[in-house]
This record gives sequence, C-alpha cells and structure tokens, in this order.
Amino acid sequence: MSHEQYENTLLKFFYGELSGEQEQEFRKHLDSCSVCQKELSELKLLLQTLDKAFDQPLKKEIVKRIITQAKAKTKAKISITNSIKFWLKPRWASGWAFAFLAVIAIGISVWLLFPEPTPEKYDYWLLAEDLQSLEDKFSKDSLIAYKSETNNGLLDLEPELEGFETGFESEGEDFYQLELDLYQIEIVSQGIFEI
Repeated sequence: MSHEQYENTLLKFFYGELSGEQEQEFRKHLDSCSVCQKELSELKLLLQTLDKAFDQPLKKEIVKRIITQAKAKTKAKISITNSIKFWLKPRWASGWAFAFLAVIAIGISVWLLFPEPTPEKYDYWLLAEDLQSLEDKFSKDSLIAYKSETNNGLLDLEPELEGFETGFESEGEDFYQLELDLYQIEIVSQGIFEI
C-alpha cells in the first residue's frame, strides 16, 4: 500500500476498526513512518484533552448563558411564525390571490403579444428584409410584381426558365433550394413583400 492509503486508514486504526490482518500491516508501517507516528500521537493527545474537558463540571454561569440564548432564539422563531400567520389570515388571503392572478395574467398577455421568434423564422425575416431592400432599389417598371398569399410566383416562372441554358447543370438543385427558401419567405411574410 502507498503512504496515502496508510494515512487514510490511520483513523480506523485509532478507533480500532481494522481487522487483525490490516492492523498488523498498519503496525509494520507505523514502525517505519515518522509522519504516521506523529499524527497518531496528536490524535491520542487530542483524546486526552477532550476527556479532561468533559471531566470538569460546567459552571452555573455558562449553563445560564446557554439557556438564555436558547430561549432568545426560540422567541425569535415564534415571532417570525406569528408574522407569517398574520399575513396568511383570510382577510389577506384574497388580496394575495388577486395579486398573484394579476401577475400571472400580465405575464401571459405579454408572452402572447411579444412571442420570441424562432431562429428559423428570424433568419427568413432577415432574408425577406434584404430582398425588400433589393426590390426598392429596382424600379417597379422592370419587375413583374404581383401579390399572392397562397402561391409562390417563382413556380410560374419555371417553364420559362427551363429554356435557358446556364452551363451549370449541377446548380439545378441549388436553384430548387432557392425557390423553396423564397417560398418559405413568402409564407412567413404573409404576402407583405411582392416578389
């Protein structure tokens, strides 16, 4: 065993909690270790000091002081309990209930009026805002603008766009993803922006 493990078993040895085999092993270590011998002697000295302290009778002044302090703490606890009981009396209970319900109602109404945007909707809102700023830069004459709440205008342009060759056939999936993103923006914006 290492020295640290012997230090951990020192208290068990001191109180006589070790088995016969463990006690013999610890005694062998104790014969060769001055640190453990010193700690064991300090424990024995502490035990003797405590025994002497409890052998002396308590002075009447000390007993009176302890009883006085205990009574004072008991009175303080009773006064706190009485004040709590006062505020929980039926005449105050209805007021507390009304105040509690008012706070709950205000909290729910604030929560309903100002819901926290989900990250997905917030990203679409930022993208829609960017698209709106781009639309404002272009003149209305050059755009085909119409408003639809249920249909995405880009889906109607798909047959016209099939005739154009971009040279990048692998970007077809990217274009389809862009169409889906724009459609979701249109749904989120609920027809506010004209695409």
